[in-house]
Amino acid sequence: CYSTGPVTGASGVYTDDGLVGASQGIGGLIGHSDEDHVSNCFSTGAVEGVYRVGGLIGSTTDSVVRNCYSLGTVSGGVRLGGLIGDGSTYRISGFWNIETSGLTASQGGAGLTTTEMQDIRTYLNEGWDFAGESVNGTAETWQMAQDEGYPRLSVFEGHEPVQPQGQGTLDDPFLITDAVELGSIGYRPLASYRLANDIDLSGIIWNTAPIPWFGGHFDGNGGVISHLQIEGRGPLGLFACLGYHSSVHELGLLEVTIGRRTEEVGALAGVNHGTLTACYCDSSAAHLGFMGTLVGNNDGSLADCYGIGNITTGIIRRSVPVEHGSRLVARNDGAVSTSYWRGTTGGELWIDGILVKDLTTDQMQDIDTFLDAGWDFVDERDNGIEDIWTICPGQDSPRLCWQNVACDE
Repeated sequence: CYSTGPVTGASGVYTDDGLVGASQGIGGLIGHSDEDHVSNCFSTGAVEGVYRVGGLIGSTTDSVVRNCYSLGTVSGGVRLGGLIGDGSTYRISGFWNIETSGLTASQGGAGLTTTEMQDIRTYLNEGWDFAGESVNGTAETWQMAQDEGYPRLSVFEGHEPVQPQGQGTLDDPFLITDAVELGSIGYRPLASYRLANDIDLSGIIWNTAPIPWFGGHFDGNGGVISHLQIEGRGPLGLFACLGYHSSVHELGLLEVTIGRRTEEVGALAGVNHGTLTACYCDSSAAHLGFMGTLVGNNDGSLADCYGIGNITTGIIRRSVPVEHGSRLVARNDGAVSTSYWRGTTGGELWIDGILVKDLTTDQMQDIDTFLDAGWDFVDERDNGIEDIWTICPGQDSPRLCWQNVACDE
């Protein structure tokens, strides 16, 4: 999003009793941001107010602000900021122009000169995804404007996102064949998609999730996305946030690396409100730098899923009780069934929404552990006839049947 118009806040006056009638914030784009996710936004208009005045946002409370900037003059009474006027600052990344704003301070972000703000290297070095380059991602979110020399959102500058083959319906979904088409999903987040072949994302370091928000249907089609690497802020994963009516199924992720360690980080989704079935993440060759191998904050449902990999110790906010966390999901407020996590020394098992912790490696490789819990395996009929799982006893933990894993003799 962006805003170019001037903003004047009239609330708040100084009297003998002090500041009276002050608003929560006055900003070029947002007045007050409370536990929100603001990414790839900018504002250029002048902002004037009395209290908590910012070029982009007046004030924030535990919000994530990523890849944003502001240019306008900021003026008023107290708690002024070039980018953000007041609030928490630990998850904010962006820039403001110290020359055009008239301010050298902000509650978050970095103040730059006009010359620095008009240099594309300033943004590329911070991982912003620009049209014409793929090192920082393939969504081609930004491009430098020819007239003023500042970044502009490319979709408003005539950029036509690539359209994969298909119509984006359930019967004729868009077919995703490469990293560029994967990056285009964010432009049509309510459509239906199908992975047409495996995709290797090696060589790309994403600053944000490849797909910021998704409310459609994603059919993994038994395919794999490998070597996803993200070094950024906020909800992170292949999907930053899966909406309430979204669904993802039969998708595999291999060797995922995510630098941040919070309860909103997972290989598949930082936040899940949707439905995940028959999905997995296997990063057994690397120590994962996040709290949940598959999902960070789960408020939706997971069924027939698993995660493999060792979790690097991270920090969960104090408001999240320790017992909420597992190594499949960092925080669970939804439904998890017939799913598991396994590390090098043991694992955890989800049975009918109940987390069974601290199983040994031998138990995780014993089919009876899962049969006794009612899991549906190939060549057995007592637990169902869908043949969801298969296993190489004594060699590995269960794998989803569609993976076609061959056991050693």
